[in-house]
Amino acid sequence: LNREVNGATSELGKAGPGEVIGEMGVLQNLPRSATATAQGRVLLYGMTLADLTDKRSDGQDHPGSIVSRVLAQRLRKSMERLDPVGPEKQAARPSSHAASAETHEMPVSAIAATARTPVKVTLRMGWRKADQIQWSEQESEHQLPMIFGRDPGPATVPPGTEMVLVEENPPERLAPLQFRLELQDGAVVLRDDQSPHGTEVSGVSIGPAAGLTEVRLPAGTHVLVAGGEGSPFVMAVQIPATGPTAGG
Repeated sequence: LNREVNGATSELGKAGPGEVIGEMGVLQNLPRSATATAQGRVLLYGMTLADLTDKRSDGQDHPGSIVSRVLAQRLRKSMERLDPVGPEKQAARPSSHAASAETHEMPVSAIAATARTPVKVTLRMGWRKADQIQWSEQESEHQLPMIFGRDPGPATVPPGTEMVLVEENPPERLAPLQFRLELQDGAVVLRDDQSPHGTEVSGVSIGPAAGLTEVRLPAGTHVLVAGGEGSPFVMAVQIPATGPTAGG
């Protein structure tokens, strides 16, 4: 599988007969929970941004609108299953634990707090340079709910919320509160309802400008681009299995 940009071709990955194939994360050696195995000859059709967003000449919806509609339907069904959350369920005690780390050119600080839910996610930071992504060799574990944003972060933070903050000088892509990861009705949900440039989740734009501010993240690894398309702030988030069947 090759990618051609401005006349330059780069190899993204290889998949032979019988090998497991799937999303781009698989070709980038990132684990995935959902894959497909080729049983025979496979034809791969590549789409440009114009192919995805332009209106079809026959009047049918373009693929981008179909993806957004499907995600919106899933979100609506998830919201319908939510139970009202009272203040007593939101109470949590903050802790004074703090840690810091550096990933390539991105100083990242993590401020941990005690949360009521035991659900944790694994985060691997990356830095995009041109068409290449430099992935950190280290992973960090964070407890939900979690906020990702630009240092020094939002002015107010709910008790029991962990923050992962990245320095960006001058500010161009990231908001103090870029997105939140939280548990809703037993599922991990990413919410981006404040950032100006949005967040890409496995190629799908989330944020106020995209008209979709929440998306459910099933178990597995998801590649996020904080700050939207073209942003250098990339990360791989490993979501654990949640709900009654998690762990057995």
